[in-house]
Amino acid sequence: CTGQDPGLAFYNSDYNGLPNDLGLTLVNSVLWGAADNEMDIQITGTGAFTVTIDHSLLKTTLPNMDINGNILNKNPKFVDECNYHFELDTLSPALGKGMDVGTLPLQVQKDFNGKARTAGLPDLGAYQKKP
Repeated sequence: CTGQDPGLAFYNSDYNGLPNDLGLTLVNSVLWGAADNEMDIQITGTGAFTVTIDHSLLKTTLPNMDINGNILNKNPKFVDECNYHFELDTLSPALGKGMDVGTLPLQVQKDFNGKARTAGLPDLGAYQKKP
């Protein structure tokens, strides 16, 4: 697959001289792609900026991301990412590594196919593989 731009970019730059408050919460996610760093977070403005990244698999060169159950720079082993099949392979390091589904909002307790997330520790990413 191609592309060297980050898949996720967040900035709190001021707009027309006004502060731009920004909050980012990323939980039980997979952020993976062709770039060395798939995250670009820049705090340059005067607005409030809060970031919570928890139980996610990240391809990043940013410092201090090895916290909150995050997995860094390990290939998630999608079925076929170049053809947009983002289901996890049976050997994926993202299997069973999510935050307890009971602590998550109802709208993320099911995957993109409507399959219920595993009680306890669900898989990371858009699709639940483990029963």
